[in-house]
Amino acid sequence: MLKRLFHIAIVLLLLCACGSREAKQMLDKAEDVINENPSEAITILNSISIDGLSHSQCMRRLLLLTNAQNKCDTMFRSDSIQRMLVDYYDHHGSANDQMLAHYLLGRARYDMGEVPAALNSFQNAANCADTTDFECNYAQLSRVYAQMSEIFYYQNLIEEDLKYNNLAIRYAWKAKDTLAAILTIAGNIAVYKKNGNARLCALHL
Repeated sequence: MLKRLFHIAIVLLLLCACGSREAKQMLDKAEDVINENPSEAITILNSISIDGLSHSQCMRRLLLLTNAQNKCDTMFRSDSIQRMLVDYYDHHGSANDQMLAHYLLGRARYDMGEVPAALNSFQNAANCADTTDFECNYAQLSRVYAQMSEIFYYQNLIEEDLKYNNLAIRYAWKAKDTLAAILTIAGNIAVYKKNGNARLCALHL
């Protein structure tokens, strides 16, 4: 009887291991396509059954899913999921994971009209970034600073706007994201034009 129970336990462990490996492969696939095709990433992530996933895999799935939804311009009406992600990734995962979790919390709070709280979350996201690490997600850091710049733009705080927009440009170049860098430079031009300073605009270029 004990021998049979032992064999059943082994089979169950093997099945869980197989399911865990398959889930990891699907999570990796979703992460690979999330920037170019966030809708496809959402489809992949929604197809993953949470049954048998480890807690870390469940949280990774939720982080990727929320990120993909944000990239699809989802309007967040609540920040409960984002707060849960921050609570988890503040103690787990990489610096990139922590930065992303805080960034997504900022995006949710911004959508909810909580601008000061959103700005605080974006600043926390920037503070999470480890720019000394070769694997630092500079593209994500650029997006964080671009969001901060946008907030200051609509508040007519020119110096702060340009400061964070220039940081966004800097890290877009470090990420070798030429399109993002060009679009962010265009943001600086918009600031100069908005404030009627064509000379500064020309100097910047």
